[in-house]
Amino acid sequence: MNTGDMDLRAILIYWEKRRAVFNAVLLVWGGLWSLPLIDYFGWPASLFYIFVVGLFANLFYCLGPLCEVYAVVLLNRSIGKDRSVLFGLGIAFSVIVVFLTVGVAEFMTFP
Repeated sequence: MNTGDMDLRAILIYWEKRRAVFNAVLLVWGGLWSLPLIDYFGWPASLFYIFVVGLFANLFYCLGPLCEVYAVVLLNRSIGKDRSVLFGLGIAFSVIVVFLTVGVAEFMTFP
């Protein structure tokens, strides 16, 4: 492996180590916000909703390492210390999206 391959490997390892934190944050916040939906839709539908949101959240999580890999490979720039900022922005954006989807679902289902 050359040095560039090692950099890409380090980028992916960094992001994968933080995936569990990302999922825990979304599970806690998404779970708390979707509690009213459980009463309305029941457990099976609510668990399916949580699973689907988690699946899409993890797909979008891949945008973080993808952005960093593109910066390194195509722009020949490392974001290095700004990784944590990108990670934090990704979590914040994801929490907002979960909040909005639960809010829309509650708005549409409750009179």
